[in-house]
Amino acid sequence: DVIKTADWIVDIGPEAGADGGWVVAEGTPEEVADTGLWPRHTYTGELLAPLLQRDQRAELELFDARAVSRKKQGDLEIDEVGKSTRMPWQTDGRRWHLETRLTHVGTPCRWEGPALEAVIRQIEAHGAFVINWSERSIVDVRGAESRKHWFLHAMTGDEWILKLKFRVPGAPFRQDRLANELALTSFDDIDEVPVYGRADRVQVKRLEVGWQEIEISVHWLREIDTPAFRQFLQKGLEVYSGQKAQGPAARGEKPPAPRSARKTTARSASSAEGSSTDGSSGRPAPGTAAKTGTAPGKLADETPWKKLGRSWHEKRRGFPPDATIAWPTDVVVLLLDAVEQAFPDENWLFDSPECARMVLQDRGTVSVHTKRPEGVDLEWRPLAGNIRPLPPEVAGKPGPLTLDHVKNGMILRFTSAKQVTDIIPYLLRMMTKPRDRS
Repeated sequence: DVIKTADWIVDIGPEAGADGGWVVAEGTPEEVADTGLWPRHTYTGELLAPLLQRDQRAELELFDARAVSRKKQGDLEIDEVGKSTRMPWQTDGRRWHLETRLTHVGTPCRWEGPALEAVIRQIEAHGAFVINWSERSIVDVRGAESRKHWFLHAMTGDEWILKLKFRVPGAPFRQDRLANELALTSFDDIDEVPVYGRADRVQVKRLEVGWQEIEISVHWLREIDTPAFRQFLQKGLEVYSGQKAQGPAARGEKPPAPRSARKTTARSASSAEGSSTDGSSGRPAPGTAAKTGTAPGKLADETPWKKLGRSWHEKRRGFPPDATIAWPTDVVVLLLDAVEQAFPDENWLFDSPECARMVLQDRGTVSVHTKRPEGVDLEWRPLAGNIRPLPPEVAGKPGPLTLDHVKNGMILRFTSAKQVTDIIPYLLRMMTKPRDRS
């Protein structure tokens, strides 16, 4: 079958060894198969003859690699393939966060979806809020009139914990009092939830921009299906919006369920900045001039990273024009959260448009560079005498994570949420280890 397709055959024979070595036939397969043309016997021609009688001769179509490789109208570059395809959280974000519910690594979430649904239902009953479901692991809730500050970030990408982060102006809540009212059992004491050594389930901290952040970690619906939580949420809604709403939630009762599930359509939070307001009723924030002019002495305080604080670093703003950003937004959120939990007594410094810094007492400085298209860089510069090699769990970690050793410190680049969840526990354990004074 192979020989019959040849262009030209040279048959050496007729026998093997001393009885061979002669060119007994030469030509096309058809000529070699015509044994009458050759004075010596050709076994090749003898075997070819019946095959050629049975089959038909045809021209082979040659593959023109050059012609195929020429660019044609409508062709896509490899980096453009899939750009027009929308992700499931973009097509139906509500269903993604409440029903599909996958972690950062693609495994099913174990926390109860109805817990998030109950929180959203009470917010929808209050009204005047826009809910953005279009991020992979964050549900963003902010006021319909003033969207500069968000009210709730529900972090849905963890396997066991739904993290609810609320932001309100002023300082209306105290951590010890709120923790006593909600009475959430520590995860260390819950056998069904294999989560250990995490921070308090209720945390209240002051932000640099005059706001307060309340973080509540939830696993079951029953933990927040209580009058105490509904009263807390109602108070937060009222403080944020600047209006005291009336209704069952104000009395700690369940808000009425909606008649039908409705989807909330909202433009992306990254494009909804709003004007200079106090985040409540749309009025100018205290100390903000109503006219466009700004006193020269206060120019630095009017920069967006100073005014927005952490929110600036979580947004897709401040990047070079036409930059292709190689990482999802939740990488920044997870990194900032991890450092905050490791050092709850320290505060971020948002004095740079490109990075958030935290000065650690007796340990050095941590910086998270948030405006580099290639990745989010965590830079740690410990005090002299406090430099240690990375643990084997980190140093030998496979994947696109990159590590640079700089003078008196190190830089880790993250490009995915999975890298953060896999590696940051080891790194923070090393960073929080007491300084070696020997």
